[in-house]
Amino acid sequence: MTLACRRAAASDTAAILEVHRAAFSSHLESDLVAALLTHRSAHPAESWVAQVDGVVVGHVLLTPGRVKADPALTVMLLCPLAVLPSHQHTRVGTALTRAAIDAARDAGVRAITVFGDPEYYSRFGFESLLPGGPLPAFDVAEGQRDAWQTLLLGDGADLTRASLDGKRIVWADPLMTPSLWEG
Repeated sequence: MTLACRRAAASDTAAILEVHRAAFSSHLESDLVAALLTHRSAHPAESWVAQVDGVVVGHVLLTPGRVKADPALTVMLLCPLAVLPSHQHTRVGTALTRAAIDAARDAGVRAITVFGDPEYYSRFGFESLLPGGPLPAFDVAEGQRDAWQTLLLGDGADLTRASLDGKRIVWADPLMTPSLWEG
């Protein structure tokens, strides 16, 4: 098995959507990815695929957000990450997440947020900064608060954290739906 991660190309879209349909029990994630890949408010995004022996088996998307109080602060949302069921638990998701984080760091992104499994994402340095911030687009249920996590990147992490404290992030239009944040 030869695993390789690379930036997604437009020609990967059908395979990317198929990965998301196969990985999740509903079409919510694949529909969201389709909307984010084409919506102008979701760019510039970091879209990465994982291939095993030349076949796309995983995908991750990082979508930019905006902090109204500090428009120069670069923040991205890791959402969603998907791996074909046949390739889950084979480090594909880990490789994709690391590739996306590295690309964001190289691009000067100051923070990445995720609404996901704290046990999984803490391996990459994500942690819940609530009740401070950054705050999700919409309030999440008390039992889901630990799922909203942030990874601070680069030098000046304390300054970035202070800049995000108590700030609500505005995401691309397809992400600004309260039901997406219910967990």
